Amino acid sequence: MKADELQARGSRALAGGDRAGARDAYAAALARDPAHAPSLVDMGVVRHADGDYDGAAELFLAALRLRPADRAIATNLARAYEDAMRPAASERVWRALLADAPADGRARFHLGNVLMARSRQEEAIAAYAEALARATGPDRVQIWRSYVNAHIYAAGAAPARIRELAAAQIAEL
Repeated sequence: MKADELQARGSRALAGGDRAGARDAYAAALARDPAHAPSLVDMGVVRHADGDYDGAAELFLAALRLRPADRAIATNLARAYEDAMRPAASERVWRALLADAPADGRARFHLGNVLMARSRQEEAIAAYAEALARATGPDRVQIWRSYVNAHIYAAGAAPARIRELAAAQIAEL
């Protein structure tokens, strides 16, 4: 069986909630073709779901080397690094994604999260502010919460300032 067929079998298994079956099919696809990018990505998704963030990052990185312009793979890599508590690596990937698409509000939001993890609140506030400017719908609420939290942590923002920020953002929602 070809790697594409094995990968498709894995995707069907995963769609049916069978991660073990998906893992086996993707492993078989990669045994057949170690450079099969879709199987590398899909196996990375399974490993990420299993909590093996470092293993997922390795697979996403291998896939990204094969498809360096694929933003979805880079996004998966950045999130895996973030979940693996590797904020410096995650920051590098988010910044590379933003260099190619500065208007990507979701990438800005995730960059803000990574900057908060690195105790760089002022930079995180700026990233969240830019993400807020681009966000619509339910995303605004999540970004707004992170924006306000960043202000709280930055130099111990005074409660009055927090209420002021909250009122202004609620008025915009």
